[in-house]
Amino acid sequence: MVTRKTLQLVILSVVVDPLAKILICCHIGPNLITVIGLLLTLGVAYLFSIGYFIAAGIGLLVASLFDVLDGAVARINKRETKLGSVLDSVSDRIGESALFLGLMIFNLNAGESLGVVSAFVAALLGFLVSYTRAKAEILGIPGTVGLVTRPERVILLTLGALLGLMTWFLVFIAVGSLITFLQRFVQIMQNIKED
Repeated sequence: MVTRKTLQLVILSVVVDPLAKILICCHIGPNLITVIGLLLTLGVAYLFSIGYFIAAGIGLLVASLFDVLDGAVARINKRETKLGSVLDSVSDRIGESALFLGLMIFNLNAGESLGVVSAFVAALLGFLVSYTRAKAEILGIPGTVGLVTRPERVILLTLGALLGLMTWFLVFIAVGSLITFLQRFVQIMQNIKED
């Protein structure tokens, strides 16, 4: 059975690492890649807000590639820094907030109350998923389990945009994020009890 970790390693070695080496040869640093990825994501959020879902889905694929490339460039070039880590995390939160805000704006303008509510709930629960992981890292305990983490949320948003089923994908993201938050909360509580 192919695990998520195995699939990530294959994608890294076949797709991401060769692109990262090209960027290193062009003297493009990881922090610049992070900023470019964030700007692309903000552009995608705007496309969501005006209902250009196919273009937004394609843009999100490109922006996601940059999101992976910054870490790969830092790792390969041995330029992993605390500043880069903070910039990456903050950019992820800003970008994800913008995406859901764009979807809320579109749904508000379209009079789609289910879309507005599901986008808001998906955003809120996505933040709780990320927060529980960050809190677990601070406490030095595991907190990474879960059905729908950030990469899955981005994939689901992309699929929703490309397939024209965004509201239903937002509902799925919200439910999956709730399950993930609960999984992580339970994992954290179990590890705290063991101390």
